[in-house]
Amino acid sequence: MADQGLQTEAMLAGLICGATLILVAYNAFLGLYTRERIYFSFSGLAISVLLFQISFLGRLTDLLSGTITDLMIPTSLLLATGVLGADFLRRMLREAGSLVDSPAIRTWIFLSVALIPIFALRPDWFGTHVYLMVMLPMALFGYLSVQALQNGYRPASAMIIGLSLSLVAGTIQQLHQWQIIPDYLFLRAAPPLGALFTLFAFSIALGIRIRSLDLERLGARTKEAFLRSLVEATPFPVLVLQKPLGRPLFWNQAASDIYDAGPAWNLRNLMDSRDQAFLRQALRKKQALDRALFSIRSRTGRTMQVALSVRNVLFSGKRCYLHIHVDRTLEIETREALEKEQQALEKATAEAKASTMARDDFIAAMSHEIRTPMSGILSAAELLEESSRSAPIRSQTIQPESVLSTLQRNAYRLLQLLNDILDYARITAGKMEPSPHRFRLVDFTRTTISRLEPMFRQANLIIQYEAPANEQELRADSGAIRQILDRLSFSL
Repeated sequence: MADQGLQTEAMLAGLICGATLILVAYNAFLGLYTRERIYFSFSGLAISVLLFQISFLGRLTDLLSGTITDLMIPTSLLLATGVLGADFLRRMLREAGSLVDSPAIRTWIFLSVALIPIFALRPDWFGTHVYLMVMLPMALFGYLSVQALQNGYRPASAMIIGLSLSLVAGTIQQLHQWQIIPDYLFLRAAPPLGALFTLFAFSIALGIRIRSLDLERLGARTKEAFLRSLVEATPFPVLVLQKPLGRPLFWNQAASDIYDAGPAWNLRNLMDSRDQAFLRQALRKKQALDRALFSIRSRTGRTMQVALSVRNVLFSGKRCYLHIHVDRTLEIETREALEKEQQALEKATAEAKASTMARDDFIAAMSHEIRTPMSGILSAAELLEESSRSAPIRSQTIQPESVLSTLQRNAYRLLQLLNDILDYARITAGKMEPSPHRFRLVDFTRTTISRLEPMFRQANLIIQYEAPANEQELRADSGAIRQILDRLSFSL
């Protein structure tokens, strides 16, 4: 029975180590084929697990001496859980974005590296507490894997299963050491069996990772093809730039027509330094831009007012900047022209309103001015009528000369008011023009005073003038001057 039990243990050890060796070879081949470090990291983990299985099962089956197993078990266990295993899991979680930098994991790696030579020199210090200690980082990685799964990282599901199996195997080992559970062969071999199943689960996680990457690449290619077709169909310039102000990776026909875009084309050459600084600062803050107005020169040198929108996109496997340019020059110029027309219309409306008010004021003033001479004319006419009916004019106290003077003065004043109204109409219509001509100043003064003398005499005023010896001639509008003097006289 003892020989049969030994054969069973040896067979189990061979199966476990053989399966682990297959995983080592498979992932080493993938590492050589893909040149990805994560496969080399997994291969190192699998080798350390294989060494642990050989040493643990060798002690279980007495196929290896105690000296060798005492050295190999703590070394391989710490390598598998504290160094190579931690490195593999850290790489996987970094891809998921769930692990940036963990001081606890870094401390555990340093501690594991430090404990390996200590247990190599003092194997008697290795015991049950070490198995309990290595379960702590596995629990931490399990927690981080759950977070990665919640964030949509699909390989984390297999990682959680593998870490859970490892924790179960470690728990069974402790219960067996404490003699809480029966002494069965598969329970005694729980650590190497758990390590095998954990490696298998991690290998499945790598397979899921490959599938996820393939789907991501396929999705990226599909998105890129859609982006290309969308860019080509857009009627305004659209460019995919390597940098915010760099050279284009892709552009549409509109960009070629307006900017003469090409492989050597650079947006930096078409913008002034102030707009360049504003664009860089805006993208540094928000990583995007929405319809910001920039001055950009076209291929003909014309400065356009462009509404620029920028987005981060994945193009040809690179993070790039999608530029969408909408020319708003005509819209802005039209708006400015409309604003100017609006201002001109408002100004014309205000002038028309002021002109209407001035006209109303003028009409009111003219009505008052006309009423005064008309009253004088009517009064003089009534006096003449009364005198003619009663007695001869020479016998009356009313002087005919005075009445006639009043009639003449008021009639002339009324005539001047009518002329003022006509002049105002000409000014309003923009047809008032001066009529300059040559005339003698002395003659003009004499006739003007003789015409205005009755009005001055009526106002008890005496007007005098001195004529120069030589007769001077002027070139001016004598009618306008006479009109001004008459207006001044009428105000007396």
